Amino acid sequence: MTFTTKQINNLLGIEDCLKAPEVLMKAMLNPKKREHLFNDFLKIEKDLSYDWFQDYYEEEQSQRKTFKQEFTPTSIAKLISQIVSDGKDASSFLDPSAGNGGMLIQSWIENTTPLINPSHYWFVAQEISERSIPYLIFNFAIRGWNGLIYHGDTLERKFKNVFFIQNSNDDWFKHSEVNVVPRTISVQDKEWLEIDCFYGEEIKHIESKNINSLDNKKIETAS
Repeated sequence: MTFTTKQINNLLGIEDCLKAPEVLMKAMLNPKKREHLFNDFLKIEKDLSYDWFQDYYEEEQSQRKTFKQEFTPTSIAKLISQIVSDGKDASSFLDPSAGNGGMLIQSWIENTTPLINPSHYWFVAQEISERSIPYLIFNFAIRGWNGLIYHGDTLERKFKNVFFIQNSNDDWFKHSEVNVVPRTISVQDKEWLEIDCFYGEEIKHIESKNINSLDNKKIETAS
C-alpha cells in the first residue's frame, strides 16, 4: 500500500506537511520516540521493499527548483538495481545523490539475504537537501542497515554532518542506532571518510556504545 498524506501527517502529529522534516529529524535523534514512530508505521505497513515517503515527499517537499530534485520511480530503481547487480555478490552500496534512499532500498532488496547478517552489508548515501536527511535516516534505521549518510556537497566533499547508522545487534529484526560522526575525528579517519571539511551547525549525537563498524575500526577522536 501507499501511505497517504493524511496518514503520514497523523503519525507525525502535524497538519502542515512542511513541518515534517523538522519533526521527523527530532524523532530520529530520540531513540524512544524513533522506536515508537517505527512501530506506529509498521502497524500500518510491514512491506519494507519501497520508500513509504516517495509520493508524500514529491508532492509536498521536493526541491525541484533549488536542487533539481526528481525521484526515480520504484519500478525504474528496481530495474537499475537488477541490471547493476547482474548476479554479483554485492555487499556495499553507494548513491551519491540519494534523495530519500529509494535506489538504495531497491539495491537492498535485490542484493541482500536475511540468511546473512546485516554487518555483511554497507550502505552509503550522500545528499545535499536538508529536507531529505531525516527521511534517509528513517529508511536506514528502520531496515537495520549499517552505513553512512553524508549531508552536504558530494562534489566538493564539504559536509554539514555525517550520520553513522549502526545495527549493533547485527539482527535484521532489530532497528539501527543513529550516531553523528564527531568533527574531532582524526585526520586519518577524515581521509578515510573522504571529508574535505565540515561546515554549518554541528549535531552532537552518539547512541551506539561501540562505534566500531567503520572499516572494521573505531573512529578515533583527535587528541
